[in-house]
Amino acid sequence: MDKIFIEMKNVEYKYKSNLEGKPAIDSINVKIDKGEFVSIIGRNGSGKSTFAKLLNAILLPTEGNVYIKGIKTTDENHLWEIRKSIGMVFQNSDNQIIAASVEEDVAFGPENLGLPREEILKRVEKALKDVGMQDYCKYPIQNLSQGEKQKVAIAGILAMKPECIVLDEATSMLDPLSRSEVLSIVKRLNKNEGITVIYITHHMEEALNADRILFFNEGRIRKSGKPEDVFSKVDYIKKAGLDVPQITQLFYELSQEGYIDYDKSILTVEDGINAFKKILYS
Repeated sequence: MDKIFIEMKNVEYKYKSNLEGKPAIDSINVKIDKGEFVSIIGRNGSGKSTFAKLLNAILLPTEGNVYIKGIKTTDENHLWEIRKSIGMVFQNSDNQIIAASVEEDVAFGPENLGLPREEILKRVEKALKDVGMQDYCKYPIQNLSQGEKQKVAIAGILAMKPECIVLDEATSMLDPLSRSEVLSIVKRLNKNEGITVIYITHHMEEALNADRILFFNEGRIRKSGKPEDVFSKVDYIKKAGLDVPQITQLFYELSQEGYIDYDKSILTVEDGINAFKKILYS
């Protein structure tokens, strides 16, 4: 069985408003396996959101081909299957939620799939439980916090049982606690349900949770690899206008001053504490 879920071959995309300028996406070749958790980082305008919209045929490539489960996104006969397979969660949940109550909004997707009422109710119940919002079933959407709305948006996608979830800056408008809760939900779905995750973020600490990071700059994938491999290129990442995790930055600067040997595996505060303990007690 083929593990490849998403594949892009020589993909380019130019917006009609900028046909004479640089492509928003340029010469992208990438494969993403089923069940993989991939974080995408890059500055504003680097092509991340365009990449996301190419995945479920919101946009179609100007050049090259995008394949979802081996199906070209330009194949109109399979467009519905592609969009059922890939669920999108956007930055602002207010632009994605359309119903008056939590229950009605989560039910909207399954209703459009033409499912029987009994199946819809079952899916709504499970999806809300998956995101910890089962007690808010009858709540009016307007009474929810931004973090709670984002959980409802995720539940609405889950109720359609996608094989992949694409989160395009889905936590950028949330407070730290809500960001942590949403990330925990996504990690659990990836680990326990085997859902493929494409996680676009400006928060480097969130990107650390991925199996692989794709670093976008000027419409191209400039670096691809495990978090420790990508973030070990500290100067390169910072020159491109991004940060690395703070603890990584600290140990990198200490190594530049000659105090310690640089260890690219130090990505979290816990990693840093353990490293300091080894230095102090060795």
